[in-house]
Amino acid sequence: MRRLFFTVVLAAIPYGVPAATIDAALVAPADRGVASDVATGRSLRNVRDLGRIGASEPITVGLLMRVRNLTELQQLTLLQGDLRSPMFHHYLTRDQWTQSFAPDAATYAQTQAALRRRGFRILRTYQNRAYIEAQAPAAVVERYFRTEIHAVEQLGRGRRYLNVTAALMPAELRSSVISVSGLHSIQMVTHPMRLRSKAAVSSSPVYSAGLRPFNVPTPLSTATPGENPSPDPTLSPGDPTSDYTDSDDGYDPTIYADAYDYPVQHGYGGSGHAMASVIEADFLNSDANLEFATFGIPRAAAPATITRLCADPAPSANCDGTIGAADPEGESTLDALTMMSLAPKAPFYEAIAPAFSDEQLEAAYEIHLNLDVADAVSSSFGECETDDPAFAYATDYIAMEGAALGMSFEASTGDIGAGECGTYSPGATPQELVSISVPSAGYYFTAIGGTQFSTIATCGGIGNGSVTSPCYTHEDAWASGNGGYSARELVPCWQSAALTQYVQTTLSVGSTTMRNTPDLVFTADGDSPYAGMEVIYNGAKRAFYGTSVGSPMWTAMQVEINQVQGSRNGWVNPGLYAAYAATESLTESYAFRDIITGNNGEYTAVPGYDDASGLGSPLGFKLAGIENGYAASNSCPT
Repeated sequence: MRRLFFTVVLAAIPYGVPAATIDAALVAPADRGVASDVATGRSLRNVRDLGRIGASEPITVGLLMRVRNLTELQQLTLLQGDLRSPMFHHYLTRDQWTQSFAPDAATYAQTQAALRRRGFRILRTYQNRAYIEAQAPAAVVERYFRTEIHAVEQLGRGRRYLNVTAALMPAELRSSVISVSGLHSIQMVTHPMRLRSKAAVSSSPVYSAGLRPFNVPTPLSTATPGENPSPDPTLSPGDPTSDYTDSDDGYDPTIYADAYDYPVQHGYGGSGHAMASVIEADFLNSDANLEFATFGIPRAAAPATITRLCADPAPSANCDGTIGAADPEGESTLDALTMMSLAPKAPFYEAIAPAFSDEQLEAAYEIHLNLDVADAVSSSFGECETDDPAFAYATDYIAMEGAALGMSFEASTGDIGAGECGTYSPGATPQELVSISVPSAGYYFTAIGGTQFSTIATCGGIGNGSVTSPCYTHEDAWASGNGGYSARELVPCWQSAALTQYVQTTLSVGSTTMRNTPDLVFTADGDSPYAGMEVIYNGAKRAFYGTSVGSPMWTAMQVEINQVQGSRNGWVNPGLYAAYAATESLTESYAFRDIITGNNGEYTAVPGYDDASGLGSPLGFKLAGIENGYAASNSCPT
């Protein structure tokens, strides 16, 4: 019955959304005859050319398949988040996806057959028919994609390879494949994360009421889109499960749960709504269990609610030794433990891409899509959007597929202020500071930036904390928090109103015609006197900071919002901006804490939206009452 409902409604949509409305600035690689561009940017500054790759060296490529009915799919993702539409919150099942939008079975089989004829071996296919991973000797790959590939040494990453000329899409693939990854294995993305040790930072037992006071309007009953289920029975509504006073190197996750008013503080811990990450390493179960015990997190012992998945298509049972091993950089530990601590009742899925290459990252996303179990997927990494255009296009295309299923995608914006794209490789012309980070700059990604999270030494009667514990006072835009406007993506219809809602200048908003980031912000600065996110790393308390903290924080908040609403929320950007427009003004703040001080080196935080702090930082439980609860801006289809 659901399949018939979707078939009838999609066929009856009375208006069209031209492709130009959604991605006029983006041209699919295949549509310009390209399979993969030549990677550029700062990632290549530490790469040494070793000469032409050996002819027999195996190369793994990932082929991202074209969807059918692209315009209808783009329409559907807008309608699913539009309160006025009969398609509101009607997300596709996997079967509905394959029947309406996935490449048909014959096309998927023919693409594999074409690769086999040219000398490729198929390594992995996907039930949703969205991706194919194949391998062939380098000479075969060079000949088929008409490129030249060199072996290289990437500092800190070992021997890899790089196509030194743009690869061309073979004519026989151009109608079925939209992008090819794996023609270089350089790690282009980086983690916006830093590790520090901060001695003896106190925690506050409860300080959701210690937020900077606002003129808070009465919640709008019409903004609640669905029936609220009962809270998790093991969580006490309105009160955390522990006093969380044991903190040495930073603020433990629960202090941020209080400050950002996570639904877990009201008894909603994410039950029934899974969360996920894409990352290059694993974390230790022993660290997770010590985290839960140390901070009183009411979560089942690891690995009871943890699923590890391998994005490396090679036949390896342990993902090249990554699964079950200690996390060498700390990012995986930060992401996983932040999410599991802030949303203690939500199952956690981790897709591991040990090479951290474009091909494995795209495969990791597709693994989550193919499973279709996670409500939200966190990405704590990024790269300059113009350094690797095919990857920028592919990740947003994949997130579009996930949006139709009801999945949310978020990514950190970076820790280089407004200078994400500051320098090309040696000898090249420095790039202007206009481009921003992908995948966060994508149309279907929520971009998470960073703030300086301030407290005062003693509460002095503010909030519910004791007079000797620190209380939240305010947030400022972070000097290192990446934000700005895109060089490749036009301003989305759902964002345009926010860019002109108040009197803005080029000092606060970079462009009113291109996509701007961030969308939301969370704590990021860990330099004294600020504190990072404290987690257990390799058996000890350590504090991490950077915008890497924000993406898992938002993922955890999103699954709890979904629990409160009793539904997935899918692609949340249009709903976030609509809710902001309906509830915010210069003198009031309901579910968004407006950041009006600080800057990121290029843009200054001002009342309303700005490129230093986006819409502001979210207050989770209030946001749960209004997210996707308002009709989108008039500039979007009705």
